[in-house]
Amino acid sequence: VNKLGNLTLLAKALNGPAGKKRLNEKARFYSKSGLIINKELLRKFKKLKYKWAENEINERQGELAEFAYDVAWKYKK
Repeated sequence: VNKLGNLTLLAKALNGPAGKKRLNEKARFYSKSGLIINKELLRKFKKLKYKWAENEINERQGELAEFAYDVAWKYKK
């Protein structure tokens, strides 16, 4: 599914080997990432028992949009 909710940031060294593997196989690469976004995504995968379909992707996309609007874009120094 080509949606923002189905994407994450992953270092090149992890992203290459993770490639097009199944979600439960990619989980070990996400666990090696130091980014909070991947730790949260991994928790979500485990909670959902690795069920990741359009409904879950749309939900995550909404969460990312809320974060961007409420936190990132309103950031003030």
